[in-house]
Amino acid sequence: KKCAVLMGDVGTGKSYGAMAFFINIIEAVIEKDDVKNMQGKFITAYELAELISRKEYVKLDRLKKVKVLFLDELGTEPEGWKGKDFQAHFENMFNSRYESGLITIVVTNFTPDKLAEHYGDRFSSRLAQYGQGFSTKDIDFRRKKG
Repeated sequence: KKCAVLMGDVGTGKSYGAMAFFINIIEAVIEKDDVKNMQGKFITAYELAELISRKEYVKLDRLKKVKVLFLDELGTEPEGWKGKDFQAHFENMFNSRYESGLITIVVTNFTPDKLAEHYGDRFSSRLAQYGQGFSTKDIDFRRKKG
């Protein structure tokens, strides 16, 4: 599968672990391909929602084509952005990346059930089909003492 979905509570190291994964993937691809052709992009779900709201289709199209996409904090979009416009653009981008065999890393605090509740069963089902889910331990490392 070309999509990894890291799920877990706040502070459990999802973004940190995903960023290490992201860097390792890029380094592995660089070893095989010409460095000039390597493309990686980090974006938060909030930033993605802003691109959609501003109708920045050129930038959205680039996200469909970048070799490795890291989408952080899925579920933190501005209030009201779980509507059809965001969902349609997000599903379109995700499906396009899947069909092109591109790598996508998604990080969220949501559980699979919460993803389905927030984005709908269709998107949740596709994410499960296309991606491999990983859960982090429920320990907030930022607040852990000692």
